[in-house]
Amino acid sequence: MTVINEKTQKIIYRNNWITNHNITENNVEEIVKAGRSRWKVENEGNNVLKNHGYNLEHNFGHGENHLCEFLLPLNLLSFLFHTGLDLVNSTYKKIRNLLVTRTSFFNDIRTL
Repeated sequence: MTVINEKTQKIIYRNNWITNHNITENNVEEIVKAGRSRWKVENEGNNVLKNHGYNLEHNFGHGENHLCEFLLPLNLLSFLFHTGLDLVNSTYKKIRNLLVTRTSFFNDIRTL
């Protein structure tokens, strides 16, 4: 996909992807929107895991053999668990409304 500025004829955006979907003028906009929304979900999820209390970017390679393989799934499970709580548990929602960011939430839990 290439987006070109009509006035300057300069390429604004270029990207490639592989798909078995038949792309036509009728469906290209829908496919691009779906791809961008998927990217947004992945990017925001990774951002939360890396920068908002889960410390996923931290090097877990300090163990002898398989520490990182052990801690990564625990990190992902905790993220899944907290996301589920945020969807269905009213007490968790109240606490998260008081402690808006996950980082402050985790810091307060750690302090307690």
